[in-house]
Amino acid sequence: MLKLALISLSIFTLTGCSPQPSEIYHEYQNRLSTALNSTTPDIPDSRSLHHPNVTRPTSTLSISIIELANINHCRLSQTIAKRNNQLGKVQLPSEALKYSIQFVQQANECINSGQTNNPLIKDKLLEARREKQQQLNLFFEHMLFSERELKQFTHLAATEVSFDRHSELQNQTLEALAQLVQLKQLLSQKDKIENLEATEITTVLKKLHKNAFVQRVITSARQQVLLNQATSAWLHTVDIENTVCPSGKNKQKAHILNNIFSKYYLGQLQGYQAQLTSMLQKVSPFLAALWQNHPELVQWVDENDPQSLLTQLKSSAISHVKWWQTFYKTCKIRPQ
Repeated sequence: MLKLALISLSIFTLTGCSPQPSEIYHEYQNRLSTALNSTTPDIPDSRSLHHPNVTRPTSTLSISIIELANINHCRLSQTIAKRNNQLGKVQLPSEALKYSIQFVQQANECINSGQTNNPLIKDKLLEARREKQQQLNLFFEHMLFSERELKQFTHLAATEVSFDRHSELQNQTLEALAQLVQLKQLLSQKDKIENLEATEITTVLKKLHKNAFVQRVITSARQQVLLNQATSAWLHTVDIENTVCPSGKNKQKAHILNNIFSKYYLGQLQGYQAQLTSMLQKVSPFLAALWQNHPELVQWVDENDPQSLLTQLKSSAISHVKWWQTFYKTCKIRPQ
């Protein structure tokens, strides 16, 4: 019997104008279709993930120009003034989060300054600081699903991931995801806010600018799952014993199928799916942490969920290989 663990995981490389993995899979199906004299299965369309609509938090407090003049001695006044000068422009979600972090960090310094001697202003700053601190996680959520570099995670990509050509993007993506998760965790801990460097948010986003690696991984995984599932269901309709290798007749058709499986699935697709599985194991925990407040998204990246991309990719590959195990056992031939 063909053992899954013994199947060669040769690495499929995409270079130059090489076809995408799904195109190779379609060629695999077409070759099987010709050999079996059967129509290839229909593949369901792959849809984008659910995209939450998270609105930006609003403030119930405002600091007037006169009040701002009373804290000119504070760094906070410059931060507020800079933000007020930009209100006529479209403020990016990341800038709103950065402003809120800086406000929380600088408010105490201003409140405790000996030059801040107006008790009403101190009270307003305390209240504003408390409000901003309570909203930090909401500002992060708004950024996560509204900032161009981050909201694309739930969309599908036009091209599939190529692990050799996208290695630099892969490293940048994993670094950025780790930093985003750490930021999210620190924002939830009041005693850690002072240690945050708000400008690092921009650094993280630069790593993800024009970087569709996460999109490509999710798109590729969903495509390979659908192809595995559809192909396996189709092959299970084949009467191996009577139509492929009937007793007492030559096994020419069986040998043709063996060659197709060896060339396309074992030689190219399985290696690619192995790489895809490995990358999902790295990316999924980060996405699960970032999307933890959205169950409809977490189910795709929770490794313990039977509907997760990682689980489906593994199970669909195993199911596909099991059909071939039955094929080799029934036809009594050995895989190449």
